[in-house]
Amino acid sequence: MQLIIGLILVFFISFSTVYAETIYKIVDENGNVIFTDKATYDAEKIEVEDVQTIKQAPLTSNASSKIKKNFSSSNELYQAFSVVKPANGEGYRNNAGTVNIQLSLQPSLIRGHSVLIKLDGEQISKGTSLSAKLTNMERGEHTLTAQVLSSNGKVIISATSVFTLLRVALGRR
Repeated sequence: MQLIIGLILVFFISFSTVYAETIYKIVDENGNVIFTDKATYDAEKIEVEDVQTIKQAPLTSNASSKIKKNFSSSNELYQAFSVVKPANGEGYRNNAGTVNIQLSLQPSLIRGHSVLIKLDGEQISKGTSLSAKLTNMERGEHTLTAQVLSSNGKVIISATSVFTLLRVALGRR
């Protein structure tokens, strides 16, 4: 166990040479290994090698514009987009006909992009919100479609959920 702690300390110290110029190793009367920057009469000086660093070549303006062009036109802007509520295939029971919509988008919505939410093909929300609330909906099966749109209105990514709203039918026997 002491050996493992000692190795961890040596590893840590080897990466902290920026902060300490000289490292000393001391073994106390119980055999515990201690590393310190304070010299004592029984301390052994440890030579620590410099950490290797590599400088990145500067990004040319031509390469930078190419990256921006690919980034803005790619469907890989977002890693995941889904309808959390109501879940696909869910039977959603609410006698008042209220449905809370919750979307999930990773990473967060990029400035200039918007979220369009449609229910059964009709737009119900457009903006930056990943949630919406529908009231007094008819019972039955519904298709919810959500899309992330670019600043020029093109669909970047979309998600769909087909769910059934369950409501009590009053007046029937």
